[in-house]
Amino acid sequence: MGSTGIRAGIIGEIGLDVSSRRRGQLEGQFDAEEMKVLRAAARASTRTGAAITLHVINQSAKGWVSFLDTLVAEGADLRRVIVGHSCGKFPDLALMKEVVERGAFIECDELGAWTSWTGLSAATDRGRRVAAGIVAAIGAGYLDRLLISHDVSEPQMLKKNGGSGFTYIRDFFIPHLKSLGVTVEQVRAIMVENPRRALTLVAPRD
Repeated sequence: MGSTGIRAGIIGEIGLDVSSRRRGQLEGQFDAEEMKVLRAAARASTRTGAAITLHVINQSAKGWVSFLDTLVAEGADLRRVIVGHSCGKFPDLALMKEVVERGAFIECDELGAWTSWTGLSAATDRGRRVAAGIVAAIGAGYLDRLLISHDVSEPQMLKKNGGSGFTYIRDFFIPHLKSLGVTVEQVRAIMVENPRRALTLVAPRD
C-alpha cells in the first residue's frame, strides 16, 4: 500500500453482477468492464500472492464456469479464488461441485445479513437451506473448500437497529450445524482453518 510496506491481504470483491437483463445482453454474455477487472485481478493475484474473492450475483452454473475459465486463462490459481455471495447455491451440490472440484472456495457470506434474524425461526429458512447444503458438501468431501461469513454492511443489520449483528453465526448457525451432525473439528475447519489458508499470502509468480 503505497510506501508503507503493507501488502493487501485479498483482492476483491470483484463484482460480477448478472447485468444482462438490464443491458439487453443474452445468457452467457458478460459486462466487458467487469470481465476486464476479473482478468486484472487474476494477474494481480499471481504477482502478489493474494487470494481473489468474487462478488457473484444471480449467475447460472454456466456463468460460474466461465468466470473460473477466465481466471485460469490469465494464470490464476483457483485454489486462491473464493466464489462469494453463494448462499442461494449451497443446496445445489452439482453446482458446488463445478467450483470446488476445480480447487476454488465456495462461500456463503450473507448469513445473518438480513434484518430481523433473531434465531432459527421461520424467518431463517434460507439459513436452514445453507446448513443443509454444508452438510451435503461435507458428505461429498468438500469440507476444505467451504467458507461462511455475515456480510453485515448496513445500519439496519446491527443488533441495535433490529438486525442480527455480528453474532448470528456463533449464536445460531453453528449450533444448528452441530445439531445436523457437523463435528467440532469440521466447524473449526470452516471457521478457522479454511479462512487461514485462503488469506495466507503465497509466493508471487511472474
